Amino acid sequence: MPAYKDLYDMVKSMIEKEISRMEKEFRRIESEIKEEIEKYNVPLYSFYESEDFYYYLIDIPNVDISTIYVKVENNNSLKISCKDKSNKEYVLNVKVPEDADIDSLSVTRVKWLVKITVKRRKD
Repeated sequence: MPAYKDLYDMVKSMIEKEISRMEKEFRRIESEIKEEIEKYNVPLYSFYESEDFYYYLIDIPNVDISTIYVKVENNNSLKISCKDKSNKEYVLNVKVPEDADIDSLSVTRVKWLVKITVKRRKD
């Protein structure tokens, strides 16, 4: 057997081992990233205001409308939680302006968005 054949096999074996090691490392990193992402299922949202209302538009794909729960905390923030149809849970905490009338809060679904409306107090 020629010498280059042994060297070729040796280099090929080393490369295959390194590729295998790298693939394992990529799988480990990927699972670590997935675990971290799942801890922070915070949906995207937008805040708008008009003369009479404050609006929060929350983007939750495939939201199960029956799982939406809104809790008022300390009269200055809202904790919104819900699940999508694949049972993935989302949690969002948002501040509410001081002149918001928390008692007038309403939650509706508009297409794929959850819309929270809060009236402004007129003092």
